[in-house]
Amino acid sequence: AKHGYSLFEKTAAGLPKPRVLPMQWVNNKALITIKASQSKLSFVLDTGAESNVLDGRLSEKVTRKVQLERRVTVIGSGNKKLDAWYGTLMDAELAPGFAVNLEVMITNLGSM
Repeated sequence: AKHGYSLFEKTAAGLPKPRVLPMQWVNNKALITIKASQSKLSFVLDTGAESNVLDGRLSEKVTRKVQLERRVTVIGSGNKKLDAWYGTLMDAELAPGFAVNLEVMITNLGSM
């Protein structure tokens, strides 16, 4: 099941009104910060990525907000295979008053 979301809301005339997401550049990577269960999480903004990846070592307070759907195998750099869980992070706040459900994979990023 796909859980897409739009960064646009409709104006009174029905036209898309863009949202501004706070972003910062770190080591030539665009980072966005979201809130989940009152915890702040930073993501690299990667428009070509199939899914967002969460580190399995995160607080249980965050990971319990993920509705797990299935186990998957992720192939990383050098064709290294990692086991991961695929699911949906519920009510992730991208900007004040703007929460979405994000598709995520959870794996131990320390082993990458």
